[in-house]
Parts: sequence; structure tokens; C-alpha cells
Amino acid sequence: ADQSVPVALVPALIWCVLGLVFAGFLTVLARRTAASGLEVGNRRLAHALITTEMVWVAGLVALTGGLRSPVWVLFVTVAVFVADVVERKGLATFTLLALAMLFAASLASGTFSLEVLPWLLAAAAIIPLTVGFDEMLKSGIHEGHHTRLQKRVEELSVSLGQAADGDLAVPIPTPDEDD
Repeated sequence: ADQSVPVALVPALIWCVLGLVFAGFLTVLARRTAASGLEVGNRRLAHALITTEMVWVAGLVALTGGLRSPVWVLFVTVAVFVADVVERKGLATFTLLALAMLFAASLASGTFSLEVLPWLLAAAAIIPLTVGFDEMLKSGIHEGHHTRLQKRVEELSVSLGQAADGDLAVPIPTPDEDD
């Protein structure tokens, strides 16, 4: 059986140029929204950007051979963006949207079959896994900062207590103590 992946090169290049135009448009729109300082507008713009990126990646997947092409991995970039922007309650919506777009891209490319189904399921798991990893990373960073901040506050409290008692000596931390 033929294992080659059909690629529509010229339409894929045109699609990339359209993606660049949309990215430029959304960037200008983002700058205007940020300048106006509207939080609701920023959130809507972020959701529009995520949806546009999903459509662009799905179109590129369809034009480059469906899920048999490695281009579907670009949904990881969408997953990273979703992890930083979307609240947990919106995660299921964007995961289902991404899955539907990958399914549609696979159908549009004419490469959907039972052999591709495991790839579709693996792709469906990317967004929740990326968001979970992002949350773990953020909480680890937050805990590290919290621990260091708590240590500094305790040191400051001791120093202020000593100063209140008339002891104005300043302890100089060693390089091992200074994080």
C-alpha cells in the first residue's frame, strides 16, 4: 500500500500567507484593545486568536495530508496558548473544538480511516495534558516564590524586632543563604 502523504503545496503556501495576514490583523486589533484597557475585550480577543489559530492549523493539516502528516503537532502551540489564556471551564470547549477541527481536517484531506483514529485520540489528549503540565509548572513556580518570600518576611520580622529592641546590627548573608 502507498504510505505517502499527499500535500497540496501551492494551496498550503497560500494558506500560510492568509495566516500571516490574519496574525497581522489580530496583532493590530490586540494593540488597540490593550491601549483601551478593556479586560473583557482582551479576553474576547484572546479567544478569537485561539479560534483563528485552530482554524489555521486545521486548514494546514488538511492541505498537508491530514493526521498522517506531522503538521498536526502544531496544535501543541494552540494548547500552550489555551493553557495560558483560557480558564478551566473553557478547557473542554476548546478541546472539543480542536478535536472537531482535526477530524474535519482529516476528512477534508481524504485521509481519515481507522488507522488514523489513534492519532486523532492522541491529538485530543494534547490540550488537557499541556494545560495540566502548565498548571503544575505554574504552581511549582508559585510555591518556590512563596517559600522564598515567606523566608524574607520572617528575616525582616526578626530584624525589625531587633531594631525595636535597640540592636541595629545588620546581618550580612553569605552567598549560600542568598538565593
